[in-house]
Amino acid sequence: MNFYLNKTDSKNKKYINSHHYYIYCVRGNHEARPVDIHNMRLKYDEQVSGYVYMENNFPYIRYFVDGMDYIIDGKKVLVIGGAYSVDKYYRLAHFHEDAKWTGWFENEQLSPIERDLIEKFVEGESYDIVLTHTCPRSWQPTELFIAELPQESVDSSMEDWLEELKDKFLWNTWYYGHYHADILYHSRHAIMLYEQIIPLQTIGEVIQ
Repeated sequence: MNFYLNKTDSKNKKYINSHHYYIYCVRGNHEARPVDIHNMRLKYDEQVSGYVYMENNFPYIRYFVDGMDYIIDGKKVLVIGGAYSVDKYYRLAHFHEDAKWTGWFENEQLSPIERDLIEKFVEGESYDIVLTHTCPRSWQPTELFIAELPQESVDSSMEDWLEELKDKFLWNTWYYGHYHADILYHSRHAIMLYEQIIPLQTIGEVIQ
């Protein structure tokens, strides 16, 4: 929803907001950070017991803060956004340097400082649910990798970091996206989603 940084984004947000369903977003790649969006503000949201980003014009669209935890339907949830765009150089090569939008965002991944702060925050904690955009390296669906893309050109530092992070705290169920495919189970506790919708009440269950 913060991809073009122009009227197209506003049109999309207006349509989504018009349905009057609250949409909570985990930041991915290929989008600007909420903090970089004009008129975005940080607001305490009693529905999730934590701070979220929100635009006054689109109050039904909320953005989770990277590394924050929330209480959702009585469940303690950790949220970590961000990932590397494997098409970074393609996007940069196909847009002019003086364009307002390149299709790639320099701060799409978490910085080393942000990662360090998150590590300190979660170490020894316990969560019912973890929501991330990408995933620990050992869970990557390598069968979905782009065959023509040399993997040595891909920055996997986020995945390497999450691989270490997942063993520093307790968690029950971990959901992630990024790879554009639905529900490839590594276990009943680590689940990849794309378009599938899973009711919160089924957390931890294997959905056929």
